[in-house]
Amino acid sequence: KKPAESSAEMTNLQYVTELTSYEAACRADADLQSFDTTLQARTSHVINALAVGVEVRSLSFDSLKEVTGCLLDMNQEVVKVILDCKKDIWKSQELFELVEDYFENSLQTLDFCTALEKCLKKVKDTQLLIMVALQQFDHEQVSGEKNKYVKTLEELRNFKEAEDPFTQEFFQMFQSVYRQQISMLEKLQMRKNKLDKKLR
Repeated sequence: KKPAESSAEMTNLQYVTELTSYEAACRADADLQSFDTTLQARTSHVINALAVGVEVRSLSFDSLKEVTGCLLDMNQEVVKVILDCKKDIWKSQELFELVEDYFENSLQTLDFCTALEKCLKKVKDTQLLIMVALQQFDHEQVSGEKNKYVKTLEELRNFKEAEDPFTQEFFQMFQSVYRQQISMLEKLQMRKNKLDKKLR
């Protein structure tokens, strides 16, 4: 076998093992099972909302609202779990830091969603400039004016002068959120591995 294939197989095996362990934990713990059911329902709802946007190759404000709402709802669920386990969390500095990281991560993700919404509004405004230019074009095409398309060109200049809705700052924010998500995943994985070793 090639080393890459072996590594991929090991990773897949690790995920299967973790998923099996998680499913067993869900069967054993009614609270975890309830949390998992809620998480799956919300995730499916968000995926379905986003899938509608994929079909038309766009992301609607409604889809964004669904994602943001889901994040807020899940944060509330996580807060409930954290409050239920607060004594254990306060006892462990590592768990406490993990909880802090989670909330910081969530806040940055919500900030990113807000920035994305602003960008999408700018896209919508820019789209309106094009639509106005097209309307002007249609109007000027049938008119008998000598200087045809002056207003159309003016609207197209407005479009050209409009700023790119997705700024460098937006992409930096995206990269920051992405790195934080990866970091959080790695921390959770390390914590899980430590717990697995203790349980052996």
